[in-house]
Amino acid sequence: MGYNPHKPGRPSHAYHPLFLRHLRLVLDVEVRPGKQHAAAHRRDNLWRVSAGLPEECRPWLVCGDSGYGNETLMATARRAGRSICSGCAGAPGSNNSSR
Repeated sequence: MGYNPHKPGRPSHAYHPLFLRHLRLVLDVEVRPGKQHAAAHRRDNLWRVSAGLPEECRPWLVCGDSGYGNETLMATARRAGRSICSGCAGAPGSNNSSR
């Protein structure tokens, strides 16, 4: 249970969305306790959602920014036959709409 400073005694929550970046499409949102806010807590949901898609619709590239660029995620992606792009949000020529 996380801490909510605006409402003491009530739990906080962390939202973990999965996006298709250039389409601005949300695939899934998982709500977890507030203390589970790191990317490591999103990893299982990423592979669960990916496995639920038909093979031709699965992402072939996983962006490794925002805490996803760690060795555990990269090893899992390689085993699943997915490529990793670390720091692709800041790459020259990238279309990052959040800037």
